[in-house]
Amino acid sequence: MRATRIVIIRVGNAMIALEHSGFYGRFDPDLTRPAAEKAATRLHEALESSSRG
Repeated sequence: MRATRIVIIRVGNAMIALEHSGFYGRFDPDLTRPAAEKAATRLHEALESSSRG
């Protein structure tokens, strides 16, 4: 059995879907927040670099 969390992240006009999954016995839901924070930071950085040219 697998456990999955799907997080929708929006920065400005861009959106991404983060899927955090693992086997039910080993799935650590406390890792979803740090993964989402890192994904949001990377999305923000990518948007900034693309707007610079």
